[in-house]
Amino acid sequence: MSLVQRTPPPVSESGSLQVQSEPDMVSAMRYEDEIETSNVSTRKKRPRIDGSPLDEYSRLKKDIQQMFKNWAAEQDLKFSKLITEISDLKQQNSVLQETIRYANLWHLPPQNMMT
Repeated sequence: MSLVQRTPPPVSESGSLQVQSEPDMVSAMRYEDEIETSNVSTRKKRPRIDGSPLDEYSRLKKDIQQMFKNWAAEQDLKFSKLITEISDLKQQNSVLQETIRYANLWHLPPQNMMT
């Protein structure tokens, strides 16, 4: 096998890039950090638990949810009572229909009495 040595392609001098670097990188980084954090407050506040709008919103939300749960329970109770009463009425209706049907079979008026 033959050994081939390759060289990089030639680059023209006019198309070369010029790069500049900061001579003191540490001071440049400090300056950038100061610029980035100049608008940021360093004081960290402890979140308020009582009296904050978020806390009031959460409390209001829980109250409304509880109201709906109570209302739904009341509606379910009323609905089950209505269903029970309707089924009782249906049963009474069917008993009355059977009684009327039985009474009509045994107590038919004579048809020739009309004449």
